[in-house]
Amino acid sequence: MRTVLVILILFFPLISLAQSRSLPFGSVTYRELEMATYDKDTSANAVVLDETGEAYFEDSNNYNLIFKRHLKIKILKKGGLKYGDFEILLRKNDKSSETLRMVRASTFNAGNGPMTEVKLKPKDVFTENKNEYADLKKFALADVRVGSVIDVEYEIESPFIRNFRRWEFQSELPKIKSEFCASIPGNYIYNIVLRGFLQLSKNENEIVKDCFTPGAGRADCTRTKWGMKDIPAFKEEDYMTARSNFLSAITFELSEVSHFDGRKDKITIDWKDAEE
Repeated sequence: MRTVLVILILFFPLISLAQSRSLPFGSVTYRELEMATYDKDTSANAVVLDETGEAYFEDSNNYNLIFKRHLKIKILKKGGLKYGDFEILLRKNDKSSETLRMVRASTFNAGNGPMTEVKLKPKDVFTENKNEYADLKKFALADVRVGSVIDVEYEIESPFIRNFRRWEFQSELPKIKSEFCASIPGNYIYNIVLRGFLQLSKNENEIVKDCFTPGAGRADCTRTKWGMKDIPAFKEEDYMTARSNFLSAITFELSEVSHFDGRKDKITIDWKDAEE
């Protein structure tokens, strides 16, 4: 019952306000560079100044799922220098794999002079084989120091539509703002659940006509945007079970696929199916 109630809360009412918010790359200000502490958590080694994400299905390239993320991090103390190192998980199996289609990142500093930018070079992005089910794309930004602002954005193409990436509003760093927008064609039915104890500051929906047009097929999409502000850092407690069960996040579970020829594939079984 809790899951059903959460889904209803997330999807109604439908309003035409869910356009993806633009966060231009490199939009770092001197005020952000001069920031010395985060007043809502003075113990924080770093803080996420802003974060946006987007997911949608692409008409071409086997109708894969596209996932985008963009975030700015302010380094406040020496303990925050490690947040200049990034790992992006790419899932795979023996038939297909996810692809990092784009990544760009820069370190911004000011000091006593003009603002400087040090860009990530393509040759500094490495691939590590994690196991038979995943690879890691790894990179470290240069010239990261106390006072730096890190700007990172990347885009992943995934053939694994059953494993729609969850969006974690909460992390070990506090965040000033985090927003995620998902455009899902009507022939893909997902169970969407808000986990955790934090409340949304934004929950907007709209129907987008003919947003998914693979071949001769046409489908409308539900475009939904979720947002949170002033998100506290997640702190693990003694005797806590899986961390992922407590993080405030949006999760997606594929339930059913309706094909354009009339066929339906039921992915997630219910109690009636289990009994049969």
